[in-house]
Amino acid sequence: MEQKLEQAIASMQEMMERLVTECPWNREQTAETIAAYAPGEGEELIAAVASGKEADIRDELGDLLYQILFQVELAKKRGAGWGLSEVIEGMVKKMTERHPHVFAGEKAETAADVIPIWQRVKAEQKKRKLELESE
Repeated sequence: MEQKLEQAIASMQEMMERLVTECPWNREQTAETIAAYAPGEGEELIAAVASGKEADIRDELGDLLYQILFQVELAKKRGAGWGLSEVIEGMVKKMTERHPHVFAGEKAETAADVIPIWQRVKAEQKKRKLELESE
């Protein structure tokens, strides 16, 4: 990983740790109270993309990232047993599985070919998750 990215990740993790311990407002937040802000942040990103203003897009992506980091820090605080690494690893695993036409030799020549593959794999993942939860 490039050094600049490593430093940025370390800096944002340190910032979040400080915010949830030193800021009175942040200390009072829960996963539920912070999640309530996510739809608005998503809408602001949609508006920024529609505007085509790169600085606005970058800023709104940062706001969404802040939502993720806040949730991760709250999970750490409540002893959930997972952190940012596990979130990233889970996303990579999920997206790798959902793209067998890229990572597993399945064929998809067009965007239209991808949709049934995506839907099939997503349904398989959901079924596995339900089976694991019922054990």
